[in-house]
Amino acid sequence: MNEEKTPIKEVVKIPTIGERISNLVLDSLEQHQRFMRVVRGLDITLDHLNQKELVFTRVQALSKVIQSQREIITITRGLVSHRIEKEEGKAYKKLLETLDFLKYCTHCIREADRTKRLDDDFLTKRSNEEGEIYELTPNFREMLEDLETSFEQIYNILLECGILTTTIKEELRKPKLNQI
Repeated sequence: MNEEKTPIKEVVKIPTIGERISNLVLDSLEQHQRFMRVVRGLDITLDHLNQKELVFTRVQALSKVIQSQREIITITRGLVSHRIEKEEGKAYKKLLETLDFLKYCTHCIREADRTKRLDDDFLTKRSNEEGEIYELTPNFREMLEDLETSFEQIYNILLECGILTTTIKEELRKPKLNQI
């Protein structure tokens, strides 16, 4: 008796929309963490940069932080509006206010690049006997603090609406190879 063996079919689990969104949120949150490490000057992969390159990279990373926060809002905005009760519409409004704030931050960075004024810049250059020194300005530090606050607001809304789950929080705590 020659029985034909039928091949075992592999079962492929198709992720749900919620799982896809969770994965996108997780990717965006991890990206945000990486950019914040750069902005704060804590990314060891930047150790090879000279002082000028490091300051410029940190300022450029501010824009990346803004973009990553906007991406988180874009990904989750629809879920937030559907998961909250009408009385809790404050969370959705707060999310939209945060989005407006992030747009304003983008405008401030573009304006600082466009103008020749020094009072709106995020870095300054001065010369001394050793050469040119590039420094971050109070505008940089203020925007960094504001972006930390806006991220906290986004994070809390995601927790409140059940979009940010324990699994995602645990994934964010795992050290990545390039962060060790």
